[in-house]
Amino acid sequence: MNHGSGWFVAAGPDACGIVQASLPDYPTGQFLFFRVADPSMVSERHGVTVLVDGRIDNRRELLHALGLAADLTNAGLVLSAWLCWGEQTIERLHGDFAIVVHDLGRHSLFLARDIFGQRSLFYRLFGDGLVVGPSSAELAKLVGSCEPDILHLLREEILEADEGDSTNYREVRRVRPGEILRWNGAVSATRYWRPRLDPLPIDDGEATEEYRSLLDQAVAARLPRGGTVACHLSSGFDSAAVVATASRLAGSGRVRAFTSAPWPGDFTVPKDRVADEAPIARELSAELGIAHRTIRDNESPLTLWRRYSGVFEMPIRKPFNTAWWTAIAQQAREGGSSVLLTGEMGNLTLNFGGPHVLANYLSSRRYLVWLRESLLALRRPEFSWKGVAFNSVAPFLPSALRQRLTGDNLGAVTFLRREHWERAGISPDYNSSPESRLDYFRLLDWGLHRNSTRTLFGLDERDAMADRRIAEFALRLPPEQFFRNGQARPLAKRALADRLPPYILDAKTRGLQSADWALRLDRAAASEALEEISASHAAVELFDFEAMRQALNNWPVADWNRLDIVMRYRVAFVSALATGYFLLSLEGRL
Repeated sequence: MNHGSGWFVAAGPDACGIVQASLPDYPTGQFLFFRVADPSMVSERHGVTVLVDGRIDNRRELLHALGLAADLTNAGLVLSAWLCWGEQTIERLHGDFAIVVHDLGRHSLFLARDIFGQRSLFYRLFGDGLVVGPSSAELAKLVGSCEPDILHLLREEILEADEGDSTNYREVRRVRPGEILRWNGAVSATRYWRPRLDPLPIDDGEATEEYRSLLDQAVAARLPRGGTVACHLSSGFDSAAVVATASRLAGSGRVRAFTSAPWPGDFTVPKDRVADEAPIARELSAELGIAHRTIRDNESPLTLWRRYSGVFEMPIRKPFNTAWWTAIAQQAREGGSSVLLTGEMGNLTLNFGGPHVLANYLSSRRYLVWLRESLLALRRPEFSWKGVAFNSVAPFLPSALRQRLTGDNLGAVTFLRREHWERAGISPDYNSSPESRLDYFRLLDWGLHRNSTRTLFGLDERDAMADRRIAEFALRLPPEQFFRNGQARPLAKRALADRLPPYILDAKTRGLQSADWALRLDRAAASEALEEISASHAAVELFDFEAMRQALNNWPVADWNRLDIVMRYRVAFVSALATGYFLLSLEGRL
């Protein structure tokens, strides 16, 4: 058994027996067994044993409420809180964490994760017990079974998400983000994160100050105590806000920014997009006085799939992004950083906004406000009447009609056999209302991605925008803070004016990641990959190989970043290849 994850827990005689057979050098009890690489992760007192993997951000608040000393470990803190508040402890925690609690008095094992699933947590049932750990692959391999969960893979292939508790392995289940699971011979689970969604009564000045305060707190909580901190940096709001804030709080000498950029080549991008964000990132870094490095990586997707498909515990569906992500992580670790800051969740939280917000005015029957905002939007060159009209009514249209109007048809963006994508039973509906955004939040699970960063590079990747305080604030903001006077993200522009320059806040273009994708995966390489995955019985059963070979015959030779080409080749075709390589790894053929 691979011990790269650092810990696992077994409960119940059958599960402990499985562990004993797998780890004969580690004595187990008849009911409970904890194995950890770091003893400070575990604390035990009064019949309660607690394991905490991750970070607790509101330590000071909890220590004060409980009257405890500041030098207490996270496990000791959660144990003391559990003895006082029981299961309600989890509702009070902020941070990135996976928690296991064995409560002897209640004859139960409790499992819980943070709201965005920044730490992974899986379990597998064995007779009258279960084994718990952060690695789904390790649990699947306990008794040599790595059979894939086909229905889960189908849903992931279409939406890259699954609202259930399934995983890529049929015998392994996940604890969902924002959930507490109880096992006492049977499994039951409840959502502990139920944020308020009623509009926050707040004016522009108050919203601006709260935005700044929450961003400062979130970044501060994720900074390492010493040494350098690495950061992803593009030309957009999210990463730039995190980098600028980190520079303020940690000092410019501790912060190092990394930007991915495409290799020079003959490719075009849409008029409102920019392929190379490095010049803007360099300029901002110079103004902030921080070190900056541009990463231009052209590693082939085939190399990545062959090297990492078994390590990531999931299909690598965005290999072009993964290439520069791994290159940045490697550079960051070699430079001595232990933490890599990101801002992926910014577009869904603090920096949310755009014409899709117009639908909120119609749903709340604020018709005159909708009319005013629509007319003001049409005065701006980036908005068209078709775009304004569609964004206003899209949430109210039947799903089939909306997909037909946008061309975002499930059957058109997947090479799954038709009977499979229909079997998946997915009809995605999304709008900009707080309720819909919360539903989308609950689909997100970053655990395996973050776990891969730690396993491969010993680097703790932390998203400052995936902060509970930020999410709860953003979900309650009125739509005027996200779209006003025909302008997207007015709150973010006001709030970030104290730390970001106008060429970022007022930019008319957005970055396009991996615009050089077709230079890395040509027709010959794609054909080689398709031939290779055809050795997987599961892949042949899942995907329409005839359709994929037809797509190969029509491989694009120009306009690689045109939307229809991107959706058919960079998204659908590449995703099918990625899943095929993952299945090959499970079948031991890679």
